[in-house]
Amino acid sequence: MIKKKITHKRFTIYEIDALSQRMLQRVGLFGDKCDFCNKELPEGVIYIPILHYGCCTECFKEWHEEASYCDREREYEQEKIACLEAWLNYLYIDFETI
Repeated sequence: MIKKKITHKRFTIYEIDALSQRMLQRVGLFGDKCDFCNKELPEGVIYIPILHYGCCTECFKEWHEEASYCDREREYEQEKIACLEAWLNYLYIDFETI
């Protein structure tokens, strides 16, 4: 199951399990490499809508330490969230908000 979270810095992220990851890769939501380090994504990925990135846990942690939330990017983030959640509904993939 996918877990939707809002970080303490106000970023919305999705922790995506291996099966859902493969299904979402097939429809082109993200590739098979980390958008930060360009290494193969492990089983399970973190999706960051504000960047439209799929990344490994290590890269997410590094990015999140340095990142600052900017309210003017909220509209873009919401568009990417709506797109992802539409695909999740279409593919019958459940997610929970934590």
